[in-house]
Amino acid sequence: MVSYAVPSADQAKLTECAAEFIKGDFRDLGPGKYLQICPQQLGYVAYLEILFRIFGPFSYSAAEWVNVCFICLEFYMIYKNTELIFENKKITNLVLVFLFGFLPYIFFSTFLYGEMLASPIALSAVYGFVRFMKEKRISYGILAVLCLGLSVLLKQNNLVIVVAVILYLLVKGLEQKRTVCLLMAALSLLSVGIMDVGIKKQYELRSGYDIEGGASPLMYIAMGMQESDMAEGWYNGYILGAFWECDKDFERSAQRASHDIRQSVDHFVKEPAYALRFYYRKIVSQWTNPLYECLWISHFEKVHNGPLHPVVQSIYEGKLHRLFLYFANEYQWILYGCALIGMLSLRKKCTLEQLFFALIILGGFFFHVMWEAKTRYVMVYALLLIPYAALGCDWIMYSLNAKFSIRKK
Repeated sequence: MVSYAVPSADQAKLTECAAEFIKGDFRDLGPGKYLQICPQQLGYVAYLEILFRIFGPFSYSAAEWVNVCFICLEFYMIYKNTELIFENKKITNLVLVFLFGFLPYIFFSTFLYGEMLASPIALSAVYGFVRFMKEKRISYGILAVLCLGLSVLLKQNNLVIVVAVILYLLVKGLEQKRTVCLLMAALSLLSVGIMDVGIKKQYELRSGYDIEGGASPLMYIAMGMQESDMAEGWYNGYILGAFWECDKDFERSAQRASHDIRQSVDHFVKEPAYALRFYYRKIVSQWTNPLYECLWISHFEKVHNGPLHPVVQSIYEGKLHRLFLYFANEYQWILYGCALIGMLSLRKKCTLEQLFFALIILGGFFFHVMWEAKTRYVMVYALLLIPYAALGCDWIMYSLNAKFSIRKK
C-alpha cells in the first residue's frame, strides 16, 4: 500500500472490465476482445465486480487489503497443513520461521490477479481433504470440493493441484477401500466444471454475447517452446498475434499452435544441445529468481499513484534493494537446500499425506517446463517447499546435536 502501486497490463484490463460491467458495458466480452481471448479471467473479474460494487469502482486499496488477508491465509494454511501432516511441534515452529523470511510475497499485496486468492483457497482445499481422510467427516470433504472448484475458477493453473488431489483420493480410496473417496474425486471434477460453466453462462445472459473457447491452451505451450527477450519460454506476444491471424477462432488457434509445437519439437530433435540449453535456461530463469518478480510487478514502468517514501524508493532502487536481494538470494538457497535434505529424510518412511505437497510441486515443475514461463508462477511451489525445509532444518539440528553429544561423552 505504501508503494502506491498502480495496476498495469493485465491487472489494469481486469479492473477496467469489472468497472465497465457494473455500468452495464460488456464490450470486453465482444468478438476479439480481451475476455473473449482470455475467458479464464472471468472468475477474477467477477470477484472484482463484487468488490467494486461494495467499495466503489477502482477501489484498489480495498483489493489490496483483501490480498493482505489472503496472504495471511496462505501462510496460515501452510502452517496448519504442516501441523496436520507432520504432527511435530518443532517442525511447525520452524515453518513459522521460514514463512516470516519469505519477504517477496509481502510485495504481492498490490498485485491484482487471480492467483492471490486462488492459492490460499487451494491450500484450504488440501487441508480439508486431508482432514476428511483422517477424521472421516464428510463436511470437510464437501468444503474442500467447493474450495478446489473456486480456486480453479480464479486461476486455471490450479488444475495442477486438482490432479494431485484426484491422485491422492484415488490412492487413499483403493488403500482403505472407501468408495466415498472416489465420490469426492468425481465431485471435485464436477465442481471445477460447474463453476467454469456457471460463470460463463451468467455473463452470457447479462451481456448477450456468446463466450467462446478463447485462445487455445496449446498456444501457451507453443509460446513456452519459443525464444523471448526476457528468457527462454517467457511471454513474447505470440498468443495475441497468432490468435488474430486465426481470425479469433478457437479451433484454428489450436491447429496453429499444434503446427508451431511440432516445428519446435523438430528443431529440438535436430539440435539437442540447443534444446538442452533452452530448457535449462527456462527452468533456471523461473526457479532461481529470489524475488519472484515482486518488485518489478509493483514498480512496473515506475508508475505510482503517489510520492514514494524514501525507504520504499530505496527498496526499489537503492541500498535497501541490494540488501533485500542479498537476503532473498541467501534465503532461497537455504530453503532449497533444507527442503532437499527434508525430502531425502522421508525416503525410508513417510505417509502419503507427507508427500502431498511434493506431488503438487512436482506437477507444477513439469507443468511450467511446458507452459509459458514466469518466475511468479513458481512462487506458490516455493512456498510449498517450506514444510520440507523445516523438516530438513530439524534433521540438521538433530544430527548436529547427536554429534556433539557423542563428543562430550
